[in-house]
Amino acid sequence: MSMEPKPTRKRFRPPKPRTQPLKRGRACLNCRFVRCDGMRPVCGNCTRVPKGESCKFTDPLSKANLEHHVAGNSQFTEETFESDSHSGYLSTPMSSLSEISSDGQSEARSNYSSNEASEPPFETIQQLLQNFLPHATQLGFVLHIERFTNATLIPQIPFGNILRPSQSLLYAVYLWGAHLSPPGPLFDLKPTFLRRALQATATETFTHNDSVHALQMIQAHILLGNYFLMQKRLLSAQLHANAAATLAMSYRLHKLGSAVSASPSPMLHGALYLDSLDQLDAHLTPAQDSVEEGERVRCFWAVVTLQSSLSLASESDSQSMGLSSCLLECLGREIDTPWPMQIAEYELMEGYRSADNYEGEVIQRFMMMEPSSRPHSVSHVQATVLLHRSMRFSTKWTSGRHSHPLQKCDTIL
Repeated sequence: MSMEPKPTRKRFRPPKPRTQPLKRGRACLNCRFVRCDGMRPVCGNCTRVPKGESCKFTDPLSKANLEHHVAGNSQFTEETFESDSHSGYLSTPMSSLSEISSDGQSEARSNYSSNEASEPPFETIQQLLQNFLPHATQLGFVLHIERFTNATLIPQIPFGNILRPSQSLLYAVYLWGAHLSPPGPLFDLKPTFLRRALQATATETFTHNDSVHALQMIQAHILLGNYFLMQKRLLSAQLHANAAATLAMSYRLHKLGSAVSASPSPMLHGALYLDSLDQLDAHLTPAQDSVEEGERVRCFWAVVTLQSSLSLASESDSQSMGLSSCLLECLGREIDTPWPMQIAEYELMEGYRSADNYEGEVIQRFMMMEPSSRPHSVSHVQATVLLHRSMRFSTKWTSGRHSHPLQKCDTIL
């Protein structure tokens, strides 16, 4: 009698859905060696076949995690303090930033204490600076980059401390750093950084502690103005350009070449803080060194450049153009601040003071094609002045009239 084997009952398992390969670090810890769909908070594999451990992800720069840190975290854990205090950020040269690991998306510390004045995690700040600094000059950043970076990366110093850059400047830099990031969690934080930068500029105008932070306030407005100009939000860009111009003129950055104090200049029409200037103690202490003096010179001409760029972008009538270029329009011959130089040139000129190098009306001498006694890296700024003059003359020019100024600009070009 033959014994027939009993048919075995096959175990039915639901088919696994086809998923696209995930980028490195996006799979959960339980699915490192199998295909994971990356679903949050529990992936499909862990849902179908529960594991002994819960489904966990290690993506430290997820949008939710970063927004949580930006919204309410500012201090590092003791472990972060110990590791960063020995890493030499205060003396690290700018070139070392390129050595920051490109996978800045390694696990960030999540054990932070809440604070009203908060910053992103330290690793995130490093990544934002790495994105921003190679393009800083083109974006209108005129301060000494290494000094700014060292002050930004001071370990154990809380956000808002006088040794750190102002909150308005930091958030403006973080905004540009996020904008220059590839699409992802950092890029998605732009609205958060923009909102905080605008809040900081609105509150810090009359609460800065010293001349350094006063200059940083103007720098923040320049960065925000260029950001809105890039976004083609011309009205917002003009508001920040006018705010920077008002502060620059109130601190007499247009008179750095004057050996003696001159009479106050007329107020800027249409400036953002025009009605509140009486509250501003518009006084800068003498520059501590030649670099700080150079920062003030560069800051003034950066405002001029921003306003002239807005004039060109607006393509509006002469009245609106005059509003956008109010420093060149309102001050004219009063400007005696020397042409700017590269920041490295000021480092080599120990004891440099603008008043010691006064050569007269800067723009007037330039338009008269008088040679300067000192070499300057000023082609971009001088081109801005020529562009402004050409635009102004072109709006008023008619055949047979006012031909001499246009010929003068053409000769200089």
